[in-house]
Amino acid sequence: MLSLCLRRRRSPQSSFATCVLPPFRPLRCETLERRHLLASVSLTPIAADDQFSTDEDSVVLGNVLTSDRLDGSVAPGLTLRVAEWNGQPVGSSPIFLPSGAILTVEEDGDFHYDPRTSADLQGLAGGESAVDTFHYTATPQFSQIYVLGDSLSDQGQLFAATAGTFPPDPPYDQGRFSNGPVWVEQAAPGLGLATTLANNFAVAGAASGTENFNESLLGTDLPGVADELDAYLDAYGPTADPQALYVIWAGTNDFFLPFSDPAPVIANAITNIVSHVGNLQARGAQHVLVMNMPDLGSTPYGLSDPVLSGQLSAISQAFNANLAATLDSSGLAITPIDVYGRLEEITDDPDAFGLTNVTEASFDGTQVVLDPSTSLFWDSVHPTQRGHELIADLVLEHLSDQGTVSIDVSGVTTVPTLDARHESGQAGELELWLSADDASINDRNGPFEYTVDWGDGEVQSVQGTAAGVSLTHSYDALPVVTPEIRVRDQDGDSSVALREVVIWGTVGSDRIRIRPDAGGVHVLTLNGETVASLDPTNVDRVVAFGLEGDDFLSAAGSEIAVEFDGGDGRDVVLGSRADDRLIGGLGSRLLELRGDADLIGSVAASRLR
Repeated sequence: MLSLCLRRRRSPQSSFATCVLPPFRPLRCETLERRHLLASVSLTPIAADDQFSTDEDSVVLGNVLTSDRLDGSVAPGLTLRVAEWNGQPVGSSPIFLPSGAILTVEEDGDFHYDPRTSADLQGLAGGESAVDTFHYTATPQFSQIYVLGDSLSDQGQLFAATAGTFPPDPPYDQGRFSNGPVWVEQAAPGLGLATTLANNFAVAGAASGTENFNESLLGTDLPGVADELDAYLDAYGPTADPQALYVIWAGTNDFFLPFSDPAPVIANAITNIVSHVGNLQARGAQHVLVMNMPDLGSTPYGLSDPVLSGQLSAISQAFNANLAATLDSSGLAITPIDVYGRLEEITDDPDAFGLTNVTEASFDGTQVVLDPSTSLFWDSVHPTQRGHELIADLVLEHLSDQGTVSIDVSGVTTVPTLDARHESGQAGELELWLSADDASINDRNGPFEYTVDWGDGEVQSVQGTAAGVSLTHSYDALPVVTPEIRVRDQDGDSSVALREVVIWGTVGSDRIRIRPDAGGVHVLTLNGETVASLDPTNVDRVVAFGLEGDDFLSAAGSEIAVEFDGGDGRDVVLGSRADDRLIGGLGSRLLELRGDADLIGSVAASRLR
C-alpha cells in the first residue's frame, strides 16, 4: 500500500501537492455505515399535526406547539419555536391561504386565522364545509450558537487576523473561503439566531488541536480548534450555556499537515474532537453538533489524480468510522451531522439539488470559469455559497420538523334580523321602513333583499343596504290586512317572517282594542265590533292607526306586541306586556307602555309612562 502526505504550496488558493512515501501499515477502514452510529441525542422536534374546527364567521386563535415536543433527552427549559409558516419567515406580512383567508402568526406558535377574510368561505351555504391547511416548521429555541472549526465555517476570523488581506477579496467574499456566506451563517436564521465573529470562533486552517495549516504560509501565529475553545472560554467564562447550541467541525486540516501514516493522525484528531466535546459538556453544554468529514477524494483537488482521490476517500471514510465508534463508546451525548453522506447524495444526483457541476472548481485561482450558483465547489476544496446552503439545509433538517394544521370550516346560516317601522298610516295605505342586521361580517353591509307580502295578493321585493328601504302600498279593502315581511342576505339566508295584523280606525273617535279571550285566542275589536280573532303563536305584531279624533287604543292584558299610532286628537294609547311602539300625535292625553320598547309623544302629549 502507498503512503500519502499532503504538502502545502504557497498560493492564494492554498492548493496542495502530494508525495509518495514508503509503505505504512495498512489502514483499517470500517464500513461507511458506522458514521451513522454516533452516540447521539436527537434535537429534531416532533411536530404533531393539528386540527381545528370553526364556522365561516368565527376566528380561530390557537397554538401549534402545544402538542409538539423534542425528541430525545434535552436540557430542562429548552422550548420550541416556529421558524416558518407556509415557507415564509415568522414576522413577515400576513399570510394569505389558498382560500383567501388571512393567517397571522408568532414565533411562539400562536396563530390567528380569520375565515371572514375569505369570500369563498363566506359563500359556504349552511351544511357545507371546506378545509384550509397550512404548514409550519418547528425548531428548538436555542439561546445562542457557538462555532469551533476551520475554513468550512470561518466567516472572517482569518481575514480579520490578517488585516483583510487573506483570503483576497475579491474573488473571495469578505473573508470567507467561498463566494458568499458559509453554511452556519445561512443556517442560523432558521434557528432564530445569527453568527458574528463574537460567537463564530472558526479560523481557516485550524487543525483539531493547536496547529493551524495557514500558520507557516502566512507567517503569523494562528489558532487551532483547541485554541478556539480557549478563546470562547476567555470570552464567556468557564461555564457553558446549557441552552446554547455548540458546533464542532474539525479534522480536515489535520491531513493537510505533513504526515506519513494517516492512522495516528486520525486517532489524534478524534481524541481532540472528543476532548472538546467532553470539555464543553463538563462545563454545562447540553447541545453539541459534531459534523463529520466530507469526502476529500471527491473534491476538485482530490479528483485531479485518481490515485490521490482514492487515498483521500479512504482517509475520509476511516476518519468518519472511527469518529463514530469513539463517540459511541465515550457515552457523550451529541447530535451528529453526516456531511459525508449528504455530499455523496449531491454528487450522485446533482440535478436533484439544482447543480450542474460537482467536480470542478468555479474559481480556478485566476478567474471564475464556471457558474458558482450551479456548482458545488468554489475552489479546489471549498464549497460555493450554494454548496454551503445545501450543508445548512442538512443541519436544519436535523434541527427542525414540519407540522400541518388543518382547519375545518363549516358554512352556517347567519339569519339576518329585520327591523320594520310603519312611518305613516293613512286610511288604506301603509308606508314601511325596513332595515336589517346580520351576524356575518361578510353579509353585514348587504346587499339585502327585502320582501313584503302585503296580504292582498301583492308581493313586493326590493334590493337595499343594511340601512334600509322604504315601501308603500295601498289597499282596497279595510279595515284589517295581514302583511308578512322578510329579509334575505347575499348568502341566501332568510330572516324569520314578521307576520302582522294591521287595522285602521276612522277619521272620528275610535276604540280599537286587542284582548285575550277564551282558549288563548285574542280578539281584535273596532268600536265594539269583532274584526279578527288572533292566534298569538301566529301573529308577531298588531298595528293600529287611530287616525284623527279622540281615540282609545288598548292592548292591556295582551301578550302580543303592538305598534299603536293614535294620530292627532286627545288619545289614550295603552301598550301590551310585550315589546311595543306607542305613538301619540298632537293632543294625546296618555301613552302607557307596559312592556319594553318605544314611547313617542308629541309636544302636546299630557303623560308618557
